[in-house]
Amino acid sequence: MKLFTYFILTLVILNLTCFTNMSKTKRRSNINKRRFSDQQFNIELTNKMNIQRVKHGVQPLVLDAGLSKISQAYAEKLAKLDTMKHSGNKWQGNSLGENLAMAYPKMTADMAANMWYNEIKNYNWASPAFQGNTGHFTQVVWKGSKQVGVGIAKSKKNNWYVVANYYPAGNYNNQFRENVLPAKK
Repeated sequence: MKLFTYFILTLVILNLTCFTNMSKTKRRSNINKRRFSDQQFNIELTNKMNIQRVKHGVQPLVLDAGLSKISQAYAEKLAKLDTMKHSGNKWQGNSLGENLAMAYPKMTADMAANMWYNEIKNYNWASPAFQGNTGHFTQVVWKGSKQVGVGIAKSKKNNWYVVANYYPAGNYNNQFRENVLPAKK
């Protein structure tokens, strides 16, 4: 219990620090037109995913402003097109892991995180490998992923789009056993 309490306290400190850094970046740049509520959503979603990750004994993700900028731009593109399609985005020349979510007429951080994490019920622990119906779950808990960026945007039809980009990317063949760990009891 002490370890869990320490972990949650660490999450709060990490994400408050990240939020402060993102706020400073916003004041310095007119390019970043994201509202406070979007930044709050990013922090809440990252915290929710980190709570899910701790169940599997992996380190928390760090919310990164650069990755969030990429994720926000792509969420806005999805909202403009009003469609779901993976981006193929890269960061620092490397592929990103990516989870997408869409909901109508509202979206919360809990909704997005739970959509992805609830795929755990389909994961084949006896034969760890990529499965189309568990790829969001496995990316969320992927041990090798260390950073995340989050974006959210609303379409003209009131559909909400969420994009989470992970670095390093997860879901690599032959790496599931060491990166997707069972939940600790």
